[in-house]
Amino acid sequence: MAQQVQLGPGIELAVTGSPYGETPAWEVDGMGRRQTRRVRIWSIVTAVLAILWCAAVWHIGQPLWGGWPQVPATVASAEDWSNRYQHCDLGLDYAIAGQAQHRHHSTQSTCAEAPAVGSVVTLAYSPGDHGWMTLPGTDGGTLTEIILLGMAMGIPVFWSVLIAGFVWRSFRRKRALASRPWREVSAKVKKRISTKAGEGFVMESPDPGGEDWFLAFGLGGISLFTVPRAGETFRFMVAGRGTGPVLVGIPGHFGESLGVAEKVRTTTAQPSGPRVAEGNH
Repeated sequence: MAQQVQLGPGIELAVTGSPYGETPAWEVDGMGRRQTRRVRIWSIVTAVLAILWCAAVWHIGQPLWGGWPQVPATVASAEDWSNRYQHCDLGLDYAIAGQAQHRHHSTQSTCAEAPAVGSVVTLAYSPGDHGWMTLPGTDGGTLTEIILLGMAMGIPVFWSVLIAGFVWRSFRRKRALASRPWREVSAKVKKRISTKAGEGFVMESPDPGGEDWFLAFGLGGISLFTVPRAGETFRFMVAGRGTGPVLVGIPGHFGESLGVAEKVRTTTAQPSGPRVAEGNH
């Protein structure tokens, strides 16, 4: 009797070949190295982006939490100006270590709301750059900058974390399935279903009168191949634990893709197969 391989509950196909013997699929074509490299690259990218985000927020927020020295300053002039929003340019006179200073500082409000000319305000300045200053309690510009910067730089950090999570999840699933060797099988395609997630096929049961079954997998991880049409026999490789999730490969083509094999409830309804196409690159 020919050797059988179980793809999922109630789905068994005759093995037509064992192209790599009993070698785990993880060790074939450098799959393990490729998947590990993807995890490392995305982990490094995510870590670098997160560090840059933290460093930028920490730097911009120095007026709030940097413990800057404070001195009294006299408002010498005030002039409204605008770009998209109204601002007030204040001319400030003050002294640092006995040396007179005159600097200009833009607020996030109109001059009507800013300190009046002749008033004395508290000015905080950076010890390393006396030109970098703020007016504690009267200027919300620093907080606004932190929020805008955090949102702008947070977007790539968020997407990087999301992609790294998918890559890690794909890595774990592929490693578990690829602990088994590749087995070459074939089945007759009864119906092809293309989705955004990948390809789905309703396959004829190998047993007369048996139930049709469904195979779905993504195309992103496999080099270009001819997708079979209805009525054709599809020859492919699988590795898995026989529980439904499978690793799919195409004989003579590089790469692999996550997939799922399950029974078809009806020949006209598509099961939930294409959900497995995530992280197939």
